[in-house]
Amino acid sequence: MVAQHWLRTALAGVLALAAWPAQAGMEIIGEEGMTTLISEGQLKSMGQGPNDPTHIFDVNEGRVTLVYPAEEVYASGTPEEYCQALKGLQEDMEKRMTEEERRMVEEFKRGLREKTKRNPEVRVEPRGGGGQVAGFGTQHYAVYVDQQLTEEVWLSDEEALMREFGDYQKLMDMTSRISRCISSTMGIAGGSLEEQKAYQELMEKGVELKSVEHTDGVSQTEQVQDIVRRDIPASTFEPPEGFKETSIKEVMLAEQEAQNQGG
Repeated sequence: MVAQHWLRTALAGVLALAAWPAQAGMEIIGEEGMTTLISEGQLKSMGQGPNDPTHIFDVNEGRVTLVYPAEEVYASGTPEEYCQALKGLQEDMEKRMTEEERRMVEEFKRGLREKTKRNPEVRVEPRGGGGQVAGFGTQHYAVYVDQQLTEEVWLSDEEALMREFGDYQKLMDMTSRISRCISSTMGIAGGSLEEQKAYQELMEKGVELKSVEHTDGVSQTEQVQDIVRRDIPASTFEPPEGFKETSIKEVMLAEQEAQNQGG
């Protein structure tokens, strides 16, 4: 799940499909209170508080919308427009930095480049059935980078889950383009796991319900907490009425300034 900031939504817990009424949509409860709503190719990821940023992915239209309730603003664009906004924000930040801050940022990037090999060798090892994770059957896979176990994932391709994401391959393409942008901005283009073809092909096999990352001898697990089947109106995936439309960069900047002020 490295570098997939906007799409990190844990998936879990569900009733048997036969018991579900004919509704469109799912409410997915992730770790630390993160909630994602999905319905017919649209995803809306929300934080814990009412003023936390909201991110909407419209897979059907190939667009990303950022909503910042604290300032009542929103912006929408393609992954490429999102990328340009992210790079512009980074450039503006670096212009305002002191020499010491620039030095620290460059050291951080240098450290990433030293640890990140461009176009590493990625091997995916199927490990068979992964059992039930939150009511869904899964397949378990291990991911090796340059012969080192780096990640394990549990994926589900059950139709009840997959169909709510719409064109799942298109969603994966959107997230891959954003991942490449993040890697480029951090100076490690071509080195992130999400950029590697073998990993991309793996993630197209199903929805990730659980993952275990192995880094420097430390393992970190993320897993779905709950999924509730429910009707989700199409208006849920639109910006709130009365919010001002602005640029993606301005929404990112408003969120960043609030974080700097401890808001």
